[in-house]
Amino acid sequence: MFQQSIVAIADVRKVIESTGKETAEATEQIGHLAAKYSELSLSGTFSGQVKKSVKLLETHLEGMRNTSD
Repeated sequence: MFQQSIVAIADVRKVIESTGKETAEATEQIGHLAAKYSELSLSGTFSGQVKKSVKLLETHLEGMRNTSD
């Protein structure tokens, strides 16, 4: 019985160690992916399109406000 407990504890420690390593690797990968993502930038064409869309929505909202008055 005592021997089984020792083996079970050793198995649990191995799982904990393995999980710790996997967590460290995943955390490192998240760091790399976050850095890679931050290097991406919106192209001028895309950001220009976003600005046009925002302006169009603002104009539409202003028109709706004027209609409801």
